[in-house]
Amino acid sequence: MSIEQKHVSIRTKVGIIVIVALAVLFFAVYAISSGMLGESFRAIEREETQRNLERANDAVQSVIRQIDAILTDWASWDDTYEFAEDRSESFIKSNLNISTIANLNLNIIAFVDPDREVIFKRAIDIAAEKEISSESIASHIRTHRTLVDHVGMGGTSVTGLISLPEGIAFVASQPILTSEREGPSRGAIVFARFLDDEASLEIGELTHLSVSLYPYASKDLPKDVLDARGRLSAGDSLIVPLSEDRIAAYKIIEDLYGEPIVILRVDTPRQVYNQGKATSSLFIASASASILATALIIVLLLNRFVVRRLAFLNSEVERIGKEHDLSQRVREGAPDEIGLLERAMNRMFSELAEAQKNEKEASAKARIADDELQKRLDEVEKLNKLMVNRELKMMELKKEMAELKSRSGEKAS
Repeated sequence: MSIEQKHVSIRTKVGIIVIVALAVLFFAVYAISSGMLGESFRAIEREETQRNLERANDAVQSVIRQIDAILTDWASWDDTYEFAEDRSESFIKSNLNISTIANLNLNIIAFVDPDREVIFKRAIDIAAEKEISSESIASHIRTHRTLVDHVGMGGTSVTGLISLPEGIAFVASQPILTSEREGPSRGAIVFARFLDDEASLEIGELTHLSVSLYPYASKDLPKDVLDARGRLSAGDSLIVPLSEDRIAAYKIIEDLYGEPIVILRVDTPRQVYNQGKATSSLFIASASASILATALIIVLLLNRFVVRRLAFLNSEVERIGKEHDLSQRVREGAPDEIGLLERAMNRMFSELAEAQKNEKEASAKARIADDELQKRLDEVEKLNKLMVNRELKMMELKKEMAELKSRSGEKAS
């Protein structure tokens, strides 16, 4: 049982090949764009976000350094050196009043004697320019001697972050020395500023970033910060995309004593990522347009120089076959493979025509021979009939002669 195969034209096959090639190219372009290019832009985004996080962390440290720089002028000052000894009220009124402390952008000033006992302390609300309780700093100094352990070491400062009941504070401490930075030290001065919204805003303005600082031990943290706290360890950083438009970086900042105290969060727009997406989309669009244009050109060229010529050759062969006229020839084109095929077809037609001619001549000769043979057969048949008739006549004649002899003998007797 034979199964008839469905005819598929070359034009259809060329179309299928082009479509398959286009699909493969589109897949390759998409893979390159979303894979290599996408990962490159994501890597750039991570690097930029990490740099922004480090800038914000440097800004936090810059606030501490700024406090320490202000403190240097106070700690190495003859008036301060004398105050640590005589505790003059005039010094307090002139230099340690609320207005002066507010102008220094400080919340707390504390003086400690060589025995690490607080001899003066003052805490203020900068915005309201009013005094608030300062017991927390005195209590902290008593329980955390590290803050003022440098009192016997000339020129050494201690800086960092500390946690107070009022909140987290930037702190700096230096030994009290003369204006020539000579000792012996008469104690230490502690300057502190609360890490409040104003400080966070100042850090953000300094870095031109969206910076947030959250107490590490807080129970009221945003979900993303809470998740980051569970995944972070001291000294590490974490980068997490929040959406298609925002990305956040997190870092734990340790306090003066090496314990986690603040979670630094930097929230930035995903400009690099979105630019990467736009670039990838543009790349895909331009590559797709180029591929489609190339495919169209290939199809047109194949149709012009291959498919159409083959189709024309096929129609010519079919026409000659239908007309049964082997004297006709297909038109020969350029001397390429199709042209060679056209020449071969014409040679075949010539050979077929010659063979047909020879066959006709042979057939004509065969008919003549058949006619001659038939004629001779007819003549032989006529001769045979004549011979048979002659024999019959001879037999009849012999019979008659025998009968005559028989009758002659009877008469003689």
